[in-house]
Amino acid sequence: MKSIPIVILVLSTTAGCATMGAGQYEQGSAPSWPDSSSPSLFSTDTTPSTPDMSPRLILPAGGGTPVIGIPLGGGIYLPANGDPVTVGIPLTP
Repeated sequence: MKSIPIVILVLSTTAGCATMGAGQYEQGSAPSWPDSSSPSLFSTDTTPSTPDMSPRLILPAGGGTPVIGIPLGGGIYLPANGDPVTVGIPLTP
């Protein structure tokens, strides 16, 4: 009785693998490459993006209540309430 589900599983697995064969290529033809008029997969724009300097909700690394701060880079934030610069983790993107 246990052999029937095992046989069904084996047959479905081998049938699935058999249908996943190579693509439909004609013998003697090379795969077609996208022409240069198609859009590129990678951006060719070399202008640097401007960093997002909008205020964020920050959880200070040393503990304490979250504060709203402006990112300065490297996980350092300038709190909007006038507190000294703090290291923290942004809670908002």
